[in-house]
Amino acid sequence: MGVDHLITQLGTGRYEETTYVWGEREPVRARLFPVAACRWLQPRRVSVLLTEKARANENWADLQAALEGTAEVADVEVPDGRSEDELWSTMDAIRHCAADGETLALDVTHGFRTGPMVALLSAAFLGAIHNGPTIGHVLYGAYEARDTATDRSPTFDLTPFLRVLGWTHAARVLADGGDARPLTALLKEYDRPAGHSRHEPELRSAGKSLARLSAALAVARPREVREEAGKALRLLGEAPAGLSARSAPFAAASSSLRGIYEGLDAADLEGASRLVAWYAERNRAMEAILLAREWTVSLAGEAAGIADRDAVEHALGAAVAARRPRAEEPGEAGPLPPARACPTFEDEEWRELVDWWERIHDLRNDVAHCGYRASARTTDTIMKEAGKLYNSLAPLLARYGRKETTT
Repeated sequence: MGVDHLITQLGTGRYEETTYVWGEREPVRARLFPVAACRWLQPRRVSVLLTEKARANENWADLQAALEGTAEVADVEVPDGRSEDELWSTMDAIRHCAADGETLALDVTHGFRTGPMVALLSAAFLGAIHNGPTIGHVLYGAYEARDTATDRSPTFDLTPFLRVLGWTHAARVLADGGDARPLTALLKEYDRPAGHSRHEPELRSAGKSLARLSAALAVARPREVREEAGKALRLLGEAPAGLSARSAPFAAASSSLRGIYEGLDAADLEGASRLVAWYAERNRAMEAILLAREWTVSLAGEAAGIADRDAVEHALGAAVAARRPRAEEPGEAGPLPPARACPTFEDEEWRELVDWWERIHDLRNDVAHCGYRASARTTDTIMKEAGKLYNSLAPLLARYGRKETTT
């Protein structure tokens, strides 16, 4: 596979000639690994990262001579890497010499000091940028691993290890927000050269279930969350012990997955209230508030024996309105038709529930209007109120809930 652009590095070391080999490609005899990389990848242009001392070294002159007429070669000045700021400058230099949309290869063989590590991390960053370059290869010519009898030095393609950073990102998204979709995308990866998926069928099945669970969580569908959480937890428990090396990151994350989703398969109002807390703990205020409002309707309906949710909402609204002056507010609902008449929540025993309904109904409306209504809450206020939701739901459930309820 050819590339558009090779970014390589040179130091001031005394590099020895050897025969570099890479898979089934033709071996290349060279002192400088970029010569072999260019022979294999046929880039249109080559960018060479050089410190001031490396530019003055014979290695740079020799590389220019070896690549003359084969590619457009340009030097890119980088600092020595003696401080954190200089390391960031090197990363910035790599970013600026890479063009959007091109296929890029990085050679980290002759990097100076921390240069190879910075180049590898830069490749991961560039590959994640929207419309950025595609990372074709990250190569390392391993002279120190050569066969001394034949003087052949292997070439390692480090590109698969960029996926470690992908797993790192997926694990962070999972831990912070409970969203497993980046992780499930990794489980669906297909190894085109090998002609098969990268991971075991059992893990791909778990990944599909986790994707459905994350989607249900994203749109606050507690019934689907319960169902998919049960499936996902079961599949995670059945994941085989003898996983391939490529699946090792998933094996490391599986216990965290179980811990994050444990309890979401509960089927009662207590389970739904825990889902509200789950959202709030992950700063997912929108879902927490929407679900808390609907949870309140479920609790009131169960407690009063009312199956019609619209009727429950009307009765709660009527109880709130009964406390106000008789003049109706704009948009206040009128009386229900006789066929839908139901018990009211105006008796003293319902005071705590009606007080809460007035609060959560207003909070939900504030969020639903996206800050456009008069006297809208600030973002900080909404986040703080969302964080306290479970502490309000638990006493209500203790007072009004039944031992066996569903929502």
